[in-house]
Amino acid sequence: GMVSIPVMLFRWKTLIRNKYLWAVVAFFVWIAASCVFGFFRGNSVSVMIHDLGGLAYFAFLPIVISLLHSKQRLHLVMKCIVWGSFVLSLVALAHLILYLYAPDVSGFLINHGFELYFSRIGAITSSLPRLYFISGLYMVGGCCFSFYFFAHHQGEKIRWFYFVVPGLCVFASMITYTRSVYLALLVAALIVIVTLLLTKNRQIIK
Repeated sequence: GMVSIPVMLFRWKTLIRNKYLWAVVAFFVWIAASCVFGFFRGNSVSVMIHDLGGLAYFAFLPIVISLLHSKQRLHLVMKCIVWGSFVLSLVALAHLILYLYAPDVSGFLINHGFELYFSRIGAITSSLPRLYFISGLYMVGGCCFSFYFFAHHQGEKIRWFYFVVPGLCVFASMITYTRSVYLALLVAALIVIVTLLLTKNRQIIK
């Protein structure tokens, strides 16, 4: 973030003309007003701070606008997210298998910081584990971007990769048993379907 400040200053005219940035500013003004109202109504300050932490990612929007100003750069970040979500889903799958069939190995990894850096695991029942990780929502982007590259790449082998990644990511997301992740997957699926339909209609018109 600090490294990108010179770039943001250099492109300040582009930033102030960006409608999405102003929409986020308006959203934060509304959030600030809601926090003040909630404080005087006696709402828990700790809860409000926790909720604000979940919105901190919006602060990176000026950086994203400043750095991702070309299609090539945007595609590079999208591919990094796809590959990162692919690796994360494989780690989650391996963690699940080790937990179910090699508990000694799973326990060793957990005791040596595996849960801290990758995924945590808990038992809903004795035979039904739940995996959850901080980067769980990251895989939603991996699903969406995979479908994009699947539709635009011509190579058969790489197309198969972009076809497999969403399946792995969805499976890894499902075993989190987290409603917010399920909702994010549903919204992402709707966005992908609408985008594909609009793209198909444009191609037919052309």
